[in-house]
Amino acid sequence: TRFDKELDRVKLGEVPGTDIIESIKDYYAVDGKNFGLRIVEYFIRTINNALSQQREDIAQAAYGMLESTPALSRTFFARVLSSPGLPALLFEPYIENRLKQAATASDLVELAGVWVQNHPIVLENAVFTKLAETQLMDKLGRESDPVRAVNAVMDQLDDLERDPGRGLGQIEGGSRFVDRLVYAANLFLLKDLDLERLSREQLLDIGFLREPKELRSWVSRFDARIRSKANVMLALYQWFGTDHPKREDVLDGLSFAERDQVQYIGRGWLQREVKPEVFEWITLAFCQDVETGAVDYGSLLDFVYKYGDSPETVYEYIQWSADQPLFVRPRGLVPAYAAAIVSFMKRNDPGAFRNKDKVKRYFDSAPQALQPAYARARSELAPSWMKFFRNNRKPIMLSSVLLVIVIAAGVTMLTLQANGAFDRKADPVDVTKPPVASQPPATETATEIPLLTAEQVKDGEQGELTELTFHFKQPEACRDFKAGEVTVLDKDGNILFEAIDPQTVSQCAADPAGGTDSTSGDTAGGKATDGQTSDSAGTSTSGTDATEGGQTGETPGGTDTDTTKDGQADTGGSSGKTNVTDGTAGTDSNGGGADSGQSSDKAADQSDASTGTAGGKDGTASGSGDTSNGGTGGAADSSGTTGTTGAPGSGNTLTDEYTSTVTVKLGKKLDISQIDKVNAAGGSFVLTVNSGQGNTDQETGNTTDEKASGDQPSTDGK
Repeated sequence: TRFDKELDRVKLGEVPGTDIIESIKDYYAVDGKNFGLRIVEYFIRTINNALSQQREDIAQAAYGMLESTPALSRTFFARVLSSPGLPALLFEPYIENRLKQAATASDLVELAGVWVQNHPIVLENAVFTKLAETQLMDKLGRESDPVRAVNAVMDQLDDLERDPGRGLGQIEGGSRFVDRLVYAANLFLLKDLDLERLSREQLLDIGFLREPKELRSWVSRFDARIRSKANVMLALYQWFGTDHPKREDVLDGLSFAERDQVQYIGRGWLQREVKPEVFEWITLAFCQDVETGAVDYGSLLDFVYKYGDSPETVYEYIQWSADQPLFVRPRGLVPAYAAAIVSFMKRNDPGAFRNKDKVKRYFDSAPQALQPAYARARSELAPSWMKFFRNNRKPIMLSSVLLVIVIAAGVTMLTLQANGAFDRKADPVDVTKPPVASQPPATETATEIPLLTAEQVKDGEQGELTELTFHFKQPEACRDFKAGEVTVLDKDGNILFEAIDPQTVSQCAADPAGGTDSTSGDTAGGKATDGQTSDSAGTSTSGTDATEGGQTGETPGGTDTDTTKDGQADTGGSSGKTNVTDGTAGTDSNGGGADSGQSSDKAADQSDASTGTAGGKDGTASGSGDTSNGGTGGAADSSGTTGTTGAPGSGNTLTDEYTSTVTVKLGKKLDISQIDKVNAAGGSFVLTVNSGQGNTDQETGNTTDEKASGDQPSTDGK
């Protein structure tokens, strides 16, 4: 027959034309029962000859004819797949080409499902299943939305397996084939997905991230790169998959590189939605340490300001942060965060405090924890002239008062000159003025500079902590002392510690009783003769007045009285006194013969001409006072009275005179040996080594009998 002739020709290696192959295919429909196996042999030989002679067109045409006839196709591939050597020649190249021609991942799954349904024997071919997996991953990589494509493939495979008519679950090995394709799709998401091009919604749609334990068990078989990628994906899912993420759940267990990648991707997602609802998510994007809760505050504020819905979003964030543990400690705002707020406002919003609406909404009504930071920012953003006035308030006020006085004096002089007051000559009047007892001019008490010491104290929870103590002699100076911002510096000027408003404890002594000079308030009885008094520092001054007749009256207790010609007593005796307290001079009030404090052991004898000797011409009083307390200074009045002022004594040694203290608790331990000075209360204080209590009681008020007797005429002689 003609069919036998055509079969013999292909056995000899000929390649028939497509028309002949088409007629043979049609003959299968006529008598496939008797000629079916021989027709299959014809197609096997025809395709093999075409491939051997590089006639791809004939081979593809023959395959197409087979696919158009399902019965012939099943018989053909059953024969090929069951014959040794034929799958590699006639099936595997063909099926690879067919799978590659699938346009999408969904088309590939559909094609593979049809082949399994029509030719269940293909499940026994390892090349087919492997090609299906690799081609599926390749098609998913070309999808514009790979996560959505994977989810679509998952649904398609589920339907293909559960189809009640021709489901793969009813075919032996069909369910296992479906599982392999599902695994391939998930493996694509794990290995080939570019996380930095992924959106937040896409990540949250990845199914295996909902089972973190199973995922970690699965990825444990892969290399370190895949395990690291899985950790990043899980962290992002924990971060953006919950309304109130915890930093422990998100960042704990990540390496530095993994944490940086997670935060980089998260910041990219958050740039498009910086609003109050996601403030918690934004904070995690800048958390640097899980255990300590350290945050990159400066970068955080810049991010919120740059990507916020409005420029004021950053102030809403600052308000929100006032009760968050990462920003506030029991003692107030975290110092680094407070500094970041001030730096941010200086850099990005220097005119913030000139905007009345902003001041009313955010600054005036700010929580208590934010007030110090805003106050510091307001101070640093103030105009230059205001800063100058604030930093030099006392000198400016003093200069203003002096200027007013000068102007008033000038106006008065001009007025008097205009009225001719300076042109009149007054009639000379011979008036003999009685001698008036002169008093040493009063001097203002200078502001006390405290001594500074440091020590380590024990704290039950934190161990040893460092405290700074400012020591005062004057209780009033102690009460007026406000530490404010404290900065601890070493010898090179480096900052060892800084706090805006640390905790302080003040222990100020009570004010001394009236008429006393001692800061401790103790009074020691003593008697000064010849008008001589002694103060608490041991300095004595002379103040003996003589009457016109040259007589001098003495009263017990140190009070001098002047005797006039008529025998009337004149209380003109003045007790001049100079305090030596940390180098600060002070004067007693007139008329007080008894001085508080320690009486000088060197008071002059009543019978000896000493510091209070009276004499001189024209009935005027002449005297000299000598004090010795580390230095000498004098001021002579019109009556010839000379007072001396002691120079600073042991100003850098802690003594019993320092009865008041202000202690600053730093809240941490510093190396005291490294501390050089402390800036506080608008000044700078050098640390004093507390080496014990020094002795500041020096002998003062010594008088020289030779000077009194040699230089001054005796009262009795006059």
